[in-house]
Order: sequence, then C-alpha cells, then structure tokens
Amino acid sequence: YFEDGVQGFSHPHNTYLGILADTGVIGFGAFIFMIGFFFWNAIKTYRTRTDAFDSMVLLGIIGSYTAFLALGMLDYVFSAEPAYFFWFTSGILFTLKNENSAF
Repeated sequence: YFEDGVQGFSHPHNTYLGILADTGVIGFGAFIFMIGFFFWNAIKTYRTRTDAFDSMVLLGIIGSYTAFLALGMLDYVFSAEPAYFFWFTSGILFTLKNENSAF
C-alpha cells in the first residue's frame, strides 16, 4: 500500500515471521508448541484408530496440516479465511480423539 508517497507492506509474507513479529519469542514458542501438539495428537490418534474411515480422515488432517504449514513459508496463512480451515480440521481431530473417551 502507499501512505504519504511511501510504500509499505500490510504483513510479512511468511506465517512464522509474522507470528514472531506480532507476538515475540514467547508467542512464537507457544505457536510452535501448539503446532507440535496438534501433529502429535493427529499421529497418535491415527495409530490407535481401527476404523478405516476415521483413519482416512486423520490422514487427510495430517496432510492438510503439512500443506498449511508449508504454505506458511510463502504467505501469512493465519489471516481470516485460511485460519478457519485450520481450526475446523483441529476440531475434527479432537472430536475423533475423544470419541470413545469417558468424560
């Protein structure tokens, strides 16, 4: 964008740099922990499921996380619409994880 004749940018085109710049080292560490936690739970749940449909959904979630984070190196993907998909798939993951758990 242009403001007073000076060219600027609205956000970095890298998710990791954007989160680091917005939240600092502690926020970036929390982000990396959250991503690792989601991947760990997805893989752990995939290994324990016996239903073929659930296993295929979990593989799709793992693949979508991988693609989402790879795209994050080229653009800031935690803006509005792309982030909805991330949180939606995370909700499906934890629904499948807790499906047979006692509350």
